[in-house]
Amino acid sequence: DVDSMVRAEEWRGRSQEQQGAWEKATASWQVAVHLSRKVGLTPYLKQNLQHLERAYLRQQMYAELAQVRQELSHL
Repeated sequence: DVDSMVRAEEWRGRSQEQQGAWEKATASWQVAVHLSRKVGLTPYLKQNLQHLERAYLRQQMYAELAQVRQELSHL
């Protein structure tokens, strides 16, 4: 189910983060965010946006960081 897919992407991203693979982690969390939005899984959406916030900051992706922070402020 979609819930399991979102959780799997989140944990994949966390594992990649631990390995220092920030680009891969970012891609995993982006998939999790997309799926969460699509089916309305707000708690998972928030968690994965928070992961993306950390990843974008680490990678100095400031435009993306601003978008994520704006979305988080509305949740």
